[in-house]
Amino acid sequence: MELERSFVRVPFEGLSRAFRSSEKVVEKELSSLLEGSSSPGASVESACASLDTSIEKLEGVKRKIEEAEKQVEHHAHRLRARISHVAEVDSVNQERWRKTRLDRVLVDYLLREGFYESAAHLASEKGIKDLVDIDEFASTKRIISSLKARRCTEALRWCAENRSRLRRLKSPMEFKLRIQEFVEVVRSGDLRKAINYARRYLAPLMISGNEECMKDVRRAMTTLAFLKDTTCEPYAELFRPERWDDLVDQFCHDNYILHSLTTESLLSIYLQVGLMALKTPFCGKEGTHNTNCPTCWEPLNELAESVPCAHRSHSSLVCRITGDVMDENNPPMVLPNGNVYSQRALQELRSRSGDVTDPQTGETFPFPS
Repeated sequence: MELERSFVRVPFEGLSRAFRSSEKVVEKELSSLLEGSSSPGASVESACASLDTSIEKLEGVKRKIEEAEKQVEHHAHRLRARISHVAEVDSVNQERWRKTRLDRVLVDYLLREGFYESAAHLASEKGIKDLVDIDEFASTKRIISSLKARRCTEALRWCAENRSRLRRLKSPMEFKLRIQEFVEVVRSGDLRKAINYARRYLAPLMISGNEECMKDVRRAMTTLAFLKDTTCEPYAELFRPERWDDLVDQFCHDNYILHSLTTESLLSIYLQVGLMALKTPFCGKEGTHNTNCPTCWEPLNELAESVPCAHRSHSSLVCRITGDVMDENNPPMVLPNGNVYSQRALQELRSRSGDVTDPQTGETFPFPS
């Protein structure tokens, strides 16, 4: 259930943000309204005009409050639905609950991979729109697209909207965007514009006193001398297109944290947990392949490399041919070359002459007694 924490936390954080946002809007508008009110000694015409302006502002405040209420109700509805879903985990129909969780995991994976329409269609078909985070991912689609198109404007606007929260996370996102934007100006060949950009956006970063930031700014400024065609490192690295992929990854990482989402897909997390329970020190090694072992399956083997082995107090022998456990009903048998197989496997390999051919070495031996 620890993995379900973000499942409930996402709408809760959305509810908190919507409430704080509406509160700030009301405070700002009412403060502006009080400041703009006419003085006691004003003429009747001036007082009437001031009153009309105040009424217009109040109507505007009312519309904003109504919009904020819709957002609050939307997040509250999702939160209630998710709490109700989690409460059903101990219900009689656990099979249906697990199937719904699998659908949620698949939708989450599709959203992270950019298949928004497929994710929305699956969520609608399964009736789980309130249980998945389509809105949170859809709002980032535009920013990811702009970064892939090598534009920083949308991402910088997102940084400005979330500056205080990003600062608490100590995120380098805005700094990396400014460096990249400066490099793109240098790439265009307009050095005067690049210098003006550096004075406006990079110089304040030098004043901050962060040694790592100062080092990166100095390296970026040196590109004014080397330009875009340089092969000299580390300056050539700043002009490589792969840096845009790094910005996309950084944005996704920070955005997931801001929305209380897991930084990895739920599908990847569940697979790693399952593989960790099955993995042994021999998994993935040459000559120890087990046909029934998921960690030995090539598509999952790479994912299993980074997870620790399961702690087993009792070992079991598994035949590498059949994948069956070797026990008293299917005992292990050793060939003269030292390879061990189950009795059942050797019986299947046994020829009419009574000999057994080792599938690994091709050697032929009499059937072991």
